[in-house]
Amino acid sequence: MSELKKGGYDAQTLGGFIAIFILFIGSILFGISQVGDISNATIIYRIMYIDSALLLILMALIIRAKDSIHWISSYSYEDVKKMSPKKKKMISTSLLVTFGSSMTALIVYMIIAMFLGTSMFLDMMVFTVLILVAVFWMLSAQSKINDKK
Repeated sequence: MSELKKGGYDAQTLGGFIAIFILFIGSILFGISQVGDISNATIIYRIMYIDSALLLILMALIIRAKDSIHWISSYSYEDVKKMSPKKKKMISTSLLVTFGSSMTALIVYMIIAMFLGTSMFLDMMVFTVLILVAVFWMLSAQSKINDKK
């Protein structure tokens, strides 16, 4: 906590992440409060999935803009401080591409699902699989970047 007070732990970015977290929780609570009728439930849940995807893309954009990769990776703050700007940019770009692609695919799926009337279970499975794909894709990219030392 003392690093935050000194401004050494990327204090500016922390506000952005807290804001995204509050938006995320707020959108979930709002969505839950709107589900009074089961016929609206699937639409509300799909909107919540889309909202979650947009917030993850926003978070990836902030990480890319600030090169704050220590928030989402196995690197410590000290390791990131020692990294070259090029390597930080490669890792943050990789995060943006992986999560951006996966979450864009999720948004497209959810919009199509609204018209096709797919089940909420299938929607949940697609969301889960795309998150896992993004995470493993990111870990694979991060491993390749580390191997380039």
